[in-house]
Amino acid sequence: MEVVSIERSTYEELLTSFNSFITKMKEMASRGTDKRFFASKANKFERGG
Repeated sequence: MEVVSIERSTYEELLTSFNSFITKMKEMASRGTDKRFFASKANKFERGG
């Protein structure tokens, strides 16, 4: 096993970025389960846009 050492500030930056990514993914997932979201996409597709 290889051990990698990084500075605390770098680790904290990485953690902040990762948490931001997770938040965005959760927002996208919740939009995907919103029936209004699917209905608006279907209507747009039917209108040709």
